Amino acid sequence: MKEELDYPFLKWTQDELVKFAAKFDREKTGIVDTEFVILDEQTLKDKTVVLVTPSEIEDGVTLAARSDFRSSLVTLNAKSIGVGGDEPWEEAAEGGGVIRIYGENPSSED
Repeated sequence: MKEELDYPFLKWTQDELVKFAAKFDREKTGIVDTEFVILDEQTLKDKTVVLVTPSEIEDGVTLAARSDFRSSLVTLNAKSIGVGGDEPWEEAAEGGGVIRIYGENPSSED
């Protein structure tokens, strides 16, 4: 039996997703509205995700950059607990690249 899948966020812009996440009470839901990951069509192609976080320097500015899966976990955790900054997002934006803490082709032995 085939089930139809529902994609409620399909075609939403990044700004729409940020506004949606901001509606939730972090204490009640456990949803962190400031740092999150977006999986999109490109995720299926190159196994990267979009990392979203507020800028430390400019109020009201949201930063976004693509990252591989392993690097996304480390990068967002470091930013959310206050030991990391905007540098990975800035470097990815300047180089038009992807945040890759573990190098271009990380091995499974790392």
